[in-house]
This record gives sequence, C-alpha cells and structure tokens, in this order.
Amino acid sequence: MDCYYYYYATQVMHLYGGADWLDFWNPRMRDWLLSLQVGDDGKNPGSWNPDGTITGGAGGRLLSTSLSLLSLEVYYRLPPIAKE
Repeated sequence: MDCYYYYYATQVMHLYGGADWLDFWNPRMRDWLLSLQVGDDGKNPGSWNPDGTITGGAGGRLLSTSLSLLSLEVYYRLPPIAKE
C-alpha cells in the first residue's frame, strides 16, 4: 500500500468519472481502505498503520491516516470539472 499514490490516483479517477469511478475504483478503494483501518480492539483505533513505503516511513501514522481519510472523502472536496 502506498497511501500517497492511492490519494492522487483516487483524485484522478474521481475527476475521470463514469463507470470506472462509480463501479470499479470507488467501491473497491472504499472497502479496501476501511478494511485496513485499525479497529476498536487495536492500538490507535480509527487510524491507519503506516505503510511500508517511503511515504509511510517518513510520515508515519499521521500521514497514512490523513491520506487515507482524504481519499475516502474525495467527492466532498473535488467537484467535477466537466459535465457530460
């Protein structure tokens, strides 16, 4: 998992839109990110563990959690730039 990559890839897919976003990327990314979130029985519940990439190593839990949350809320922050 490279949360930095997935953050930007999610923005691109959201702006691209269509079935690739609605039927493929968004449901899979949402479910995958939520499955990686630390549960109530773990240490730091509600956060995401740092990934094994340079991003996770440098930014730790704070960066991993921030980018994961921003990926989950992309449709609230980025309005579509073009209408069909």
